[in-house]
Amino acid sequence: MSTGEGQDLEILGSDVRGPIGPDRIETFAVPDLDEIEFTTEEVAAVCPVTGQPDAYSTSIRYGPSGRAIESKSLKLYLWSFRDRGIFAEHLAAEVAEDLVAAVVPRWLTVTLRQRVRGGIVTTVTASRPSTDPRPDSDYRDSDYRDTDDRDTDDRDTDDRDTDDRDSDDRDSDYRDTDDRDTEYQDTDEGSGR
Repeated sequence: MSTGEGQDLEILGSDVRGPIGPDRIETFAVPDLDEIEFTTEEVAAVCPVTGQPDAYSTSIRYGPSGRAIESKSLKLYLWSFRDRGIFAEHLAAEVAEDLVAAVVPRWLTVTLRQRVRGGIVTTVTASRPSTDPRPDSDYRDSDYRDTDDRDTDDRDTDDRDTDDRDSDDRDSDYRDTDDRDTEYQDTDEGSGR
């Protein structure tokens, strides 16, 4: 539900005590902003196979296109997953799709970091490119990606040659280590252990 300058928000200031669906996520008008980010440690769901609880650290970043997500409605929407069986990968994608539909941002990224389960931490990111309906929108897919996606092919040839030599040197170091391990094993076997 989209509203004006905030005066028509139904959930904020009301006594809502349970989860809400994506159709009730509220938004309000904002000036031209570069980015809004929400973070929370309180997103939870249930493994659809085992029924075990999954807890997530969550980051939601987006470039608003004139509207912002009202945080109480976002909190209640995220609460709706608490007892739902859903994999992290599907959860991130669904949250991204629902929020894009609610706020129509220039770009949006949802990152879920699942708390340790079986010694493994899972991090899932769902990014959505521009959905800005304005024809003069100059935002591209690359605007919502982290700078870690830089193209490394801009290096000159001399750097590549040096990197290859360094790699060869490292490989020979590993071979030397393997030889030492073999020598050590030979002495262990000879000692009767």
